[in-house]
Amino acid sequence: MGGDARIAVRGEFQRQGLGRFIILYGFHKLKEQGIMLAETMITVKRKLSIVLHFQCGFKLQKDASEWKYKDYSFFINRIIANHRVEKMLDEYENKKVL
Repeated sequence: MGGDARIAVRGEFQRQGLGRFIILYGFHKLKEQGIMLAETMITVKRKLSIVLHFQCGFKLQKDASEWKYKDYSFFINRIIANHRVEKMLDEYENKKVL
């Protein structure tokens, strides 16, 4: 299992493809090392980042048995976050708004 570091693109450099490049490059390097499953965590309020990750091929992990963190409080927070992300993505796909 691989993952990415906490990264951000400064506001004045956003919407230039840098975030997409960083995401894809990082996970490409993991794949080169034989890592075929990767996970990332994004704060729900970072809507543009979530959409970008989905555009890069990420999928929402809905199956709790696959979650790597089993802590109860994290479990509850993840269920709530998944619900919010699903709702946000539905709004984005249906109305193209964020």
